[in-house]
Amino acid sequence: MCKYFTTFRKGFSLIEVVMFIVIVAISFVMLVFVFRNANAFATKGDLITQMSQLALHRMETIRAHSFNVLDEWDEVSTTHGSITVTSYVYYVDPATDLETEVLGPTSMKRIVIQATSPEVDPITISTLYGQWIETIP
Repeated sequence: MCKYFTTFRKGFSLIEVVMFIVIVAISFVMLVFVFRNANAFATKGDLITQMSQLALHRMETIRAHSFNVLDEWDEVSTTHGSITVTSYVYYVDPATDLETEVLGPTSMKRIVIQATSPEVDPITISTLYGQWIETIP
């Protein structure tokens, strides 16, 4: 038998070391991309949360007013950094359709709040606000 094949050599060859370095370098580059994208997703999530909170705050502010002064909030926009919050108030007919705007006074109004930002899709929330007239027998 040949002495070359029967001798146990200790250590690594140059090819093994180069392959290890290449694999580690590729893995490092992949990890950098993963962490960079994770930061972008976290930032987007924070922005969506902030948009939702601003929209809900506007809704609570409007609903704290009486039925007759809600129209003052129609098409009111405010900007908070890159977020724009716009409110719409319109009459709806409770007998037919609670989504479609109608002319003239009815006993119900729809309040729609839209929060927009260039980085994410808009968030829209809406509710109905009614003026109930009690009849005295």
